[in-house]
Amino acid sequence: MNSRERVMAMVAGEPTDRPVFSATLSLYGAALTGCPLQRYYTDPNAYSAGQDAIAQAFASDIIFTPFSVPIEGEVYGSRVAFFEDQPPNIVRPAISSSKEIASLQTPDVESHPRLMYIRDTLRMLVSAHRSQRAIAGIALSPMDSPLMIMGIEGWMETVLFDPQGVRSMLDVTGPFFVRWVNSLLSDGADFIVLPVGMLSPSVVTRQIAEDVTRPALAEALAEVNGPVVLHHTGGSCMRHLDLFAGLPNVIGVVIDSRDDPGEAREILGPDMVLFAGPSGPDMPEYTAEQITADCAERLVERHGDPRFVLATTAADVPLATRAENIHAMRRAVQAQAGGKC
Repeated sequence: MNSRERVMAMVAGEPTDRPVFSATLSLYGAALTGCPLQRYYTDPNAYSAGQDAIAQAFASDIIFTPFSVPIEGEVYGSRVAFFEDQPPNIVRPAISSSKEIASLQTPDVESHPRLMYIRDTLRMLVSAHRSQRAIAGIALSPMDSPLMIMGIEGWMETVLFDPQGVRSMLDVTGPFFVRWVNSLLSDGADFIVLPVGMLSPSVVTRQIAEDVTRPALAEALAEVNGPVVLHHTGGSCMRHLDLFAGLPNVIGVVIDSRDDPGEAREILGPDMVLFAGPSGPDMPEYTAEQITADCAERLVERHGDPRFVLATTAADVPLATRAENIHAMRRAVQAQAGGKC
């Protein structure tokens, strides 16, 4: 059973030869190839080469397109800065208030250079790896991309005090989201990972999550032509986890490293894929032995759960992470599977 077969069987709740494991190593490919990050996040060949190296070094069951969500602000006119040791980030939003939403120009998913960087990269990954591994695209929800377009303060002020401004923004980001996600699926992504900070209890109140975010997600996801996994983004999602369930085309959820997978399973039910494991950003802070022990404990606790994935959570695994710490996850999986990997 290769990685792709294993992932597809897991999603279906069928037996697998070992647990699925997935480390978010979008950024880490640059460490293996020695590629400067400005090139890595602009040149499809450079990113694809990094993921080729990831596949060879760590044999993670899932490969990711660039985890660089600021691109979804950049395509609307936000200014992005590049760094030596982390993914690019927004330094100036395209707009600052809901009064400027009418000035936004919706990017063309078939021609915008930054979107074509993502799509060309995905096509390369599909050509090189899809026969052996599952490939995940990454996008932002129509409620989360405004954080990249307006900035946190501008968007939160709109959500709190300007319902018409929220509707105006969703009239822009909703249709773009559908076109963008469906283009990634048509290019060969097996599923889309969707960070949903605007559904998280660390970002919004329960009322906003219920009354604003979830309806907007339901409306947009109903038009998606494939499976979606919702991502907790960085904080605990447990207090709102019930809102993650039952959305159109959502097959799984990534929870925080501090969240209880057993409790999450009770909330989500048996049919949802559950991704849980050590925090990706914290991987450099631990020894390989600590990571192996942590992963082994999680695998024992979820033994018998056919739709469990041992995964790094939160954001990308940092460049400073020692390779043996990533291998430690694989060793934990191997140990439970009697040496198979």
